[in-house]
Amino acid sequence: MPGMLGPERVLESAHALMSAAMIDAKRARMRVEGERQMLANRLSRLQAEELRATKRIEETHRRTQEILAAKNRHHQHELHKEQARVEHEQMVDQHRQQLNRMREERKQAMAQTTETTRAALRDQVRAQKELAERAASEISYMRDVEQEMANFKRNAVRQGEALARERKLREKELMIAHLQQRAEERRREEELRTQLYDNNLSELEQQEYELILSLQQQREEHHAVYRELEQEMSKKHLAADGSQVDSKDSEGVFLTN
Repeated sequence: MPGMLGPERVLESAHALMSAAMIDAKRARMRVEGERQMLANRLSRLQAEELRATKRIEETHRRTQEILAAKNRHHQHELHKEQARVEHEQMVDQHRQQLNRMREERKQAMAQTTETTRAALRDQVRAQKELAERAASEISYMRDVEQEMANFKRNAVRQGEALARERKLREKELMIAHLQQRAEERRREEELRTQLYDNNLSELEQQEYELILSLQQQREEHHAVYRELEQEMSKKHLAADGSQVDSKDSEGVFLTN
């Protein structure tokens, strides 16, 4: 029938939509991983600087004690002791300021990491919503195809039943996907209050794997349904051709008599 797409074109369109959604999710995951690595390197550098500063404070304290002990052996004990104390306090204050600065930088880095993770989660949720919308569009298209085929072959009861089963199956899958998405969003909101960003990467990989399995299963089910429809239509065409041949043979016998 003109204007009606074949089953393979429908499957290719659905597969293209799903593949685009997977590519978007994969790109978001790669971007998060790159930013996560950069922030991890920055945190490691800040921790190393903090450790070095702590060691310098300890070394300064040790040297100050040695200076105080040496100056205690001289006549100007009190003067040298006061001077050493002032120098020690100045150095400790400088190192303390440096430590505070590094701690603030580390705090900012952690805040940036958390914000990056939240942004990645928002991108992921948006990609899932787009995937659900594309699935709904595909279901609407399948309904149109079902109507066209029903008009073309009104007597193909099994064909209509198969398409109805396919539609119900797709609607059920969409509802399950929607419920899973709602549950996943609530779970992510709870985890975001207590966890950092590491678990989000593994969740992206798991969702990608489940999406691939779901696409493979749907494709196999589509092929099975359309093979059944094609076989049924072929049988009815053969039956119709046989009836026409029998009718012509009967007319020939009547004319001969």
